[in-house]
Amino acid sequence: MAEAGKLTYHFDWDPAKARSNLADHKVSFQLAATLFRDPLALTVFGGA
Repeated sequence: MAEAGKLTYHFDWDPAKARSNLADHKVSFQLAATLFRDPLALTVFGGA
């Protein structure tokens, strides 16, 4: 269960697209997903 005020993320990706992204950008989806667990990251939600 998530703590109040904390977001949890679950990522799924296509294996072929993951290989393509790694070849094209030299960054795996697995590594890129760690951005969302960065304790120093700031998420700002826009208001409508």
